[in-house]
Amino acid sequence: MITVYGVPGFGSAISEAMLTLADIPYQFHDVKGFDQPGPQQEMLRKLNPLCQVPTLQLEDGSVMTESAAVALMILDSRPDLAPPEGTPERQQFWRLLIWLVANVYPTFTY
Repeated sequence: MITVYGVPGFGSAISEAMLTLADIPYQFHDVKGFDQPGPQQEMLRKLNPLCQVPTLQLEDGSVMTESAAVALMILDSRPDLAPPEGTPERQQFWRLLIWLVANVYPTFTY
């Protein structure tokens, strides 16, 4: 099972929503306090040296980070969650995904 390391209100919502929409089971591990020295930060840093959330540990033990990359990974297994390739809607989907990650997500951490 995939484990999502995150903190409510810190921006793992895109990853959680995509996993839910794709019917991919996951467990959420709250790492509140990861942004301060301590055990949560040490644990998260072992998985993700950048110590950012969301961090996903996949079933094979590998780690995936970056919300847009997680969304693209999920779309590889569930392409029906995005508009069809080659359509203008698909281009707008990518634009909106990157806009959310680049412009909206950072506002949750300041």
